[in-house]
Amino acid sequence: MNLRNYPRWRRPLVVLIIIPLLLAAVTTGLYYGNLHRISAVDRITDLESIDITSQPRVMVFAPHCDDETLGVGGIMKTLVDAEVPVRTVFFTNGDGFRIAAQFHLKKLNLESSDYLAFGEARQKEAIAAASYFGQKSSDVRFLGFPDQGLLAMLVAQGPNPGPFRPTTTKSVTVPYTNADTTGLSHIRESVISSVQKQLAAYKPSDIYVTHPLDDHSDHAAAPVFLQMAIDRGVVNGEFPRPRVHWYLIHRGDWPLPQGDHPDRWMVPPTAIEESGKQWRSHSLSPEQLRAKRSALQSYVSQINVMQRMLLSFLRKNEIVTSGDSGDSVDQAAIEPIGDNVARFANPSADVARLHAEIRDDQLIIKTTMAGPCSPAIDAFVTIVTSTATGSSSVRIKLPRPQLLETQREITESIPLNRLGIDKSTLTIAVGVSTFAAEGLLVDRSSFHFVEHQRLQELGSSASRSDAK
Repeated sequence: MNLRNYPRWRRPLVVLIIIPLLLAAVTTGLYYGNLHRISAVDRITDLESIDITSQPRVMVFAPHCDDETLGVGGIMKTLVDAEVPVRTVFFTNGDGFRIAAQFHLKKLNLESSDYLAFGEARQKEAIAAASYFGQKSSDVRFLGFPDQGLLAMLVAQGPNPGPFRPTTTKSVTVPYTNADTTGLSHIRESVISSVQKQLAAYKPSDIYVTHPLDDHSDHAAAPVFLQMAIDRGVVNGEFPRPRVHWYLIHRGDWPLPQGDHPDRWMVPPTAIEESGKQWRSHSLSPEQLRAKRSALQSYVSQINVMQRMLLSFLRKNEIVTSGDSGDSVDQAAIEPIGDNVARFANPSADVARLHAEIRDDQLIIKTTMAGPCSPAIDAFVTIVTSTATGSSSVRIKLPRPQLLETQREITESIPLNRLGIDKSTLTIAVGVSTFAAEGLLVDRSSFHFVEHQRLQELGSSASRSDAK
């Protein structure tokens, strides 16, 4: 571009337009260049192996039909070959993926009935995929809740929120007649109770579910629903507390390099490698990798539109976090930073650490950002709580720093009685989200669970304090 061709009064305007574009291009180039540099280093030697032999009865929870194959398909094949019972439960049918539905149905303008037809097609794909792992159709369960609606249902405000209405199927209840939940309202309690019933009926020793740090909203919500259902079932004596393992699907630009690379190892994204959980690896035999590839190819509706990304999960191994009984949880959670362009370019909105604990009659939440807090960033904390009979959610805006302040921490103390927390509370899940001034989401922390036993003790103390 030759600025001499422009009148003098226009040249400053052109420069003002070009400079931000160049800065954005340089920032993006540096970010992706660094990601690909890191991905070239295999760090598999740092990971311990998964002890498959200690898992006598396994349950896999997947937010959508294909997540189970991508994340733990090889592990499932290994378990079934070892004659370990494995049951798969799908939270949703993945019926809200508009582009995939349009391509699959060969129809541009979709109606609610089209999304339902697409959801049923994905169910059939899931059953076909399960057969390659040695599972029967009876080993597969569908809950049928709305795709891209799990997080919205989880954080819906108050103890009795109205049902979630997806823009796709437009139904406020589970519309699938072959789901285990047909007719249930799209509300938080329906999901918790449905998962609890699945656990009570099967009594798994080990559970695999998506990671709380997963970027997809459904994937991030799934382990919270699971934890609440586990806590309720254990308290009611319906089943012993199972070990929970997390697998990752979406996090920034991962896995790298994208595409079909069956000769490469799967390694944790660098940004979350030190996030407080021990990652473990399971190496796949050629037969297990072939089974996983065949199962993945059963998901024709997904291969049609994002083949390169899906094939990236066909590697020499699979990785999950170490088993956790759930009896105790660290109070502080390290969060990944700089793992997408928006967070890389705006560290003041990039959550780096979340600390949550109960102290006396207060819930103390300390959020640390990757860079100095900015008054241009809105930060919100969401607290989801559950008891043996109900649940609730509260969203609170965190205080903005003053102009020119340079602190990176925001601390908020919330009275337990404001949150409805008392000795009957079984689970507290705390998450923080940040938004740019335009209202665009920049970062969302994982939901962090406050310790159960300490909650019981201090909840009782808080109740006595309120009585005074």
